[in-house]
Amino acid sequence: MLDAVEPTSKKSPLHIAAGEGHMQLCEFLLHKGARVDARDKLLRTPLHLACQAGQALVVKLLLDNNADPYEKDNSGRTAMHYACCSTCTEQLTLLTAHSEDLVHLKDHAGRTPLHYAVFNSMPRQLEMAVKLLNLGADVNALDADRRTALHHAAEAGKARLIPLLVQRGASTGTKDTLKGMTPIELAATDHIKELIIVHSTPTYLPKQDDLARGLVVDGQQMRIEKDPYAD
Repeated sequence: MLDAVEPTSKKSPLHIAAGEGHMQLCEFLLHKGARVDARDKLLRTPLHLACQAGQALVVKLLLDNNADPYEKDNSGRTAMHYACCSTCTEQLTLLTAHSEDLVHLKDHAGRTPLHYAVFNSMPRQLEMAVKLLNLGADVNALDADRRTALHHAAEAGKARLIPLLVQRGASTGTKDTLKGMTPIELAATDHIKELIIVHSTPTYLPKQDDLARGLVVDGQQMRIEKDPYAD
């Protein structure tokens, strides 16, 4: 029974229990010898599904039972990529406690977890990106199309992420190979273009209305400092 899989998805009982957050069932299955790194049809492990669902307690349980956070699905994505598409930032800490370099690993399209945080449409998207950057994520990591997280944020009109990425050092002049455009040229709206330009100005000081539009993380105002090399 432990090795039985769902016919279509090839998910094991542990896959299903982990994805649905059934902690006690996961403990039971692991105690009985369930394979912690079993693969489904898309080569996902139970850890992938637990991270996708934001089940932090299950993620910790799986890691404590030797789940491999470096395992990749058929698109080259680790559990960290999946975690960045959830609402649970705590998972990032759990994963990097086991493997610090997970924030730098790329999928088959060259995308890092920070790229996936930009794609995340959940309410805690900004917190997710802040957490990744605080854990050492490279703000200027390039995907296979030479696009940074800022390229994707600009094209998708992610206004809350723009100030964070730019103030953390995102390049505004890098051209991608898909369209030959910079983040400014890819900007979905004039407002997005303005945000990139304004927040990349070394002498910029945040206004209260700017802070109210998204520059408040975990109850604290994001500090935006003047470039130390500016006159």
